[in-house]
Amino acid sequence: MSSRTPSPEEALNFVKTNGIVLESAHGRVPTFVDFAAGERVADWWNHPKGRSILL
Repeated sequence: MSSRTPSPEEALNFVKTNGIVLESAHGRVPTFVDFAAGERVADWWNHPKGRSILL
């Protein structure tokens, strides 16, 4: 797991690079919550970073 939350610039670059991302639901495109947490997140409110990842 990543030890830090991505900067706003890193978050925007993730969206620009992927073109379209999902907020938190899983599908065929990348998920922003997984990117911000640094790992696949099944239930982000119970994830250690759940309260610090503001969408």
